[in-house]
Amino acid sequence: QQELAIEPEQQPGLPPREAGSVVTFDSGEGPDSRIEGFTLTNGLAARGGGIHCSSSSPTITNNSILENSSVGLPSDGYGGGIYCFLIPE
Repeated sequence: QQELAIEPEQQPGLPPREAGSVVTFDSGEGPDSRIEGFTLTNGLAARGGGIHCSSSSPTITNNSILENSSVGLPSDGYGGGIYCFLIPE
């Protein structure tokens, strides 16, 4: 299991995107994987424009998640800011 830790002093900002989630956790990341102190903007995805989290449990704290969107058919667009779900085993 790979863990991710990004601190604002290491990278002052994440680049905005026009298509896709700004941040994705989808490899079983646990609570030691964290994103803290960032502004996440301009994400555009069917599920989780700002943060997409599937079958992971990262620590997400003290972030500003602004101006992100979910797109797709009315039944397909979920979580403009954050979309998290668990895939049953």
